[in-house]
Amino acid sequence: MMTWIVRHSPLLMFAFCVLGFLWPQGSTAMLPFLPLTLFLLMCFSLLGMNQRQLLRAVFSRAVWRDALLHGAAMGLLCGAVAWLCGARGEWLLAMTAVGVTSPLFASAAMAQTVGLPVLPVMARTIAATVLLPVYLLVLMLFSRKSGVELDWGAYMLNLLVYIAGPMLLAVALRSLLP
Repeated sequence: MMTWIVRHSPLLMFAFCVLGFLWPQGSTAMLPFLPLTLFLLMCFSLLGMNQRQLLRAVFSRAVWRDALLHGAAMGLLCGAVAWLCGARGEWLLAMTAVGVTSPLFASAAMAQTVGLPVLPVMARTIAATVLLPVYLLVLMLFSRKSGVELDWGAYMLNLLVYIAGPMLLAVALRSLLP
């Protein structure tokens, strides 16, 4: 069963996205489970990786360069497409923000299903997640909204919970389980 899920996960993710749009009440009902899902997805992805190699990759210049370029390019692309489609104000800001947040915790799982190396993808995902508040702050400043604020404490707590937490749990599970 697990092999079938892994093999078909890109199609399943797409199907559930469409289902969420078609049935918004069901999507809203599932929203409280999103944090746990993200945590477990990150943890299970990390279980199969060498944490030392991952940390070395995360601290490499190439990973940070790629994360910077990816966020900027995707933000500009999504913002341009949204603007061309008539989005303005908060809608334009939201669509551009979606572009800079495009690397997801599921990236490693998706890379694995298509046979790409998982470790560099996870390293870029972590770097992009760390850079996210910088992009969001720049977007909010360019949108000329007064009183632009970003709760850095809450964001750092989320980084600990959704990146450091799964990494520590994965290391602990790998050392405790055969």
